[in-house]
Amino acid sequence: MRKINFIFILVLGLFSCNSDDNQSIENAGEINRISGTWNLTKIISNSSGVEITPIASDTHSYVLNDDGTFKRVTLKNELTTELNGTYSVTDMHALFGNENSGIQKFIELTYISEIAFFNCGSLPGNKQLLILTSQNLLENELEGICDGNSYQYMKN
Repeated sequence: MRKINFIFILVLGLFSCNSDDNQSIENAGEINRISGTWNLTKIISNSSGVEITPIASDTHSYVLNDDGTFKRVTLKNELTTELNGTYSVTDMHALFGNENSGIQKFIELTYISEIAFFNCGSLPGNKQLLILTSQNLLENELEGICDGNSYQYMKN
C-alpha cells in the first residue's frame, strides 16, 4: 500500500511540475514577443483620418524590458528625454473587453514620475495603455477616443 501511495504522489508531482514549466515557457514567449524597442511609425488623426509619418527629429519610442520595466524615449528639436516605469500585460482590459479579434494583448504602462497624459479621463494621468495587435504592432489609441491622434509602433 505504501508503494502505491508513493507512486501516486510521485506521478502527481511530475505532472504538477510539467504544468508550471509549460506556463513558464508560454510567459517567456509572450515577454520575448513584447520586449524590445518599439518605434513610432504612424500618427493617425482620428478626426480627419489622415495618416502622418513621423519625422526623425520629432518622434518617440518605447523600450520594453524583459523584467517588466520600460522607458519612453522622446526626441524633439534635438533634445532627448526619457521617462521610466513598469508595465503589465493582460488579455483583457475594462476599456476594451475582448470582443476585438485584432487585439492580442493589453500593455498598461505606469510611469514612476508624476506626469499627466491625456487619457480622456479613462486612466489615471501617470498611466498609458498600449495594444498589441494581431499584426504585431503596438497602438496607443486612448488619445484618439477624444478625436485626437492614434499612434502606431513597430518593433525593431
